[in-house]
Amino acid sequence: MVCEEFLNANGFVFEFGVDEAEKLAIGIASGNAKRSLVEKWVRKRVRPVV
Repeated sequence: MVCEEFLNANGFVFEFGVDEAEKLAIGIASGNAKRSLVEKWVRKRVRPVV
């Protein structure tokens, strides 16, 4: 939520499904999601507000 609010405040939209966000959160909590994976996941789902 913090990431989404930050992006929104800076002119970006963060679009993702609940299921995919849950899967990523479980990966982070279990230590299986590396920083590079999280960064790629976020970049793929962010776009500028037009």
